Amino acid sequence: MNDSTRALSALIDAQPSWVLPHIDPGLPRLARLFSFGDLGELPDHDRAALQRALARGERRAVRERLFALDPTRMPDERLEELPASWWFNPAQAHVVVTGFQPFGPHPDNPSAHTSLALANALSQTFRVHHDVLPVTFELASVFAGAQLTERGPTLFVQLGYDAAGETLRLERTAHNWRVGASEGRSAASDERNASDPRSEEVAPGRLSVTGPPALAGDFPFAELQRALNRQRDARQATTLSDDCGSYVCNALYYHSLAAVRERRHRGEFADALFVHVPKIEPTAARELGYRLADALIEQLERMEP
Repeated sequence: MNDSTRALSALIDAQPSWVLPHIDPGLPRLARLFSFGDLGELPDHDRAALQRALARGERRAVRERLFALDPTRMPDERLEELPASWWFNPAQAHVVVTGFQPFGPHPDNPSAHTSLALANALSQTFRVHHDVLPVTFELASVFAGAQLTERGPTLFVQLGYDAAGETLRLERTAHNWRVGASEGRSAASDERNASDPRSEEVAPGRLSVTGPPALAGDFPFAELQRALNRQRDARQATTLSDDCGSYVCNALYYHSLAAVRERRHRGEFADALFVHVPKIEPTAARELGYRLADALIEQLERMEP
């Protein structure tokens, strides 16, 4: 750690203990990624302004001060380390909301109802695109990449159905594995598709030959969980999960997080969040969508630059 980084860390650490919970948790991590000049040489008013912004947890002011201290861009390979919450700009980003169509023995899919209500509610504040997707590995492998190419900066809010679930699950991790065939297809047809060099799918067993075993999202999951659980009309508890399953839900999330990672390497905003909906009636599923929208808007407003 060089002297300038140590000085900034000391400035952060010098805040009273009662202030620390109100400072964005990504801030120290962000600060350490930059190469600052000697803070001791800063004009008093600049240093005081940074300290006030730190103490108040004012994201925009802190970010502006940090970027002003180092006008040079960071190396591309380090952009991925930046918390996505520092990049979301509702004036530029799209929110793409998806649910899934009915599949297998399930004549109705609650995620479709929840996603539609969620999209309608979010569209009052953000630029929203909504899709109800067929349950196929093929589409899951290309959906996020195509959306990012078409729309630019994007937050994906993806919903799936867990027929055995009893809670609303916020998925933090997607895994590079798969079991089963796409809805309406055989495992053999999926495997033939996997042999196509244009396909990113690898069947059976893995989603990607070159991808890591797992990809983790960095959305503020814990904050979103708390916001949902403290709602007075909450009918289902909200829990955190690191097991998105091994079917198309997991595949969509894995490929989306991979596309997000690639987009961030280019210095652009992208993020993805996956939510598993339990078995509920259509009316309750729609109510859940509005609840989820309230909690998401609360989080997204805090994430604005």
